[in-house]
Amino acid sequence: MTTQSPRQKRHEKSQQSILDVAAKLIGEHGYENLSLREVARQADYSPAALYEYFKSKEDILFALSEQIGLQMLELMNEAPASLPPYERITQLGQIYIRFAISHPEKFQLMNSLSSRRRSLAEPISATSPYNLVLDAVKAAIKSSDIKLPRGAHAEEITYSLWAIIHGISMLRLTYLRDFQADFEKIDLMALKTFLKGLQ
Repeated sequence: MTTQSPRQKRHEKSQQSILDVAAKLIGEHGYENLSLREVARQADYSPAALYEYFKSKEDILFALSEQIGLQMLELMNEAPASLPPYERITQLGQIYIRFAISHPEKFQLMNSLSSRRRSLAEPISATSPYNLVLDAVKAAIKSSDIKLPRGAHAEEITYSLWAIIHGISMLRLTYLRDFQADFEKIDLMALKTFLKGLQ
């Protein structure tokens, strides 16, 4: 394990203080209205000094997005790896949806940026909750809980599942935010119906 130097520790502490200010401003005004100049002012940096830590607004948003991804990852890891693959996938999906509903600003920020992964050949970010879902899908394929359609692979199934989970989350945060229904039951049914079609 590499030990950080005092200089590295100070740098990380300064970075985090900037991110804390940015997160507060996003909570107050939305990520679309985040101003680097205002972040610098409230963090007590000159705009030039801020650029030593973050080169652009997108860099700040990406760093915050990674932190949110880690928070979601921690929650999703509460779905025990010992569960049968089919059941684990449904639990991961439910946790993802609950996180979105409980933390709408964080969820929308996390999904406001384009993925830095550009192809299947590139590795998935270690902070991405998608990794957990992909691993669960691979386990379900291995156990024959999921039977791959001819010519398909694990990431195509994971993408389809992710689209359902993410679509449910966005609908409940936007168009259906005031609609009254037993969404826990309906969401679970949607996930199980999709998975049943792959058995």
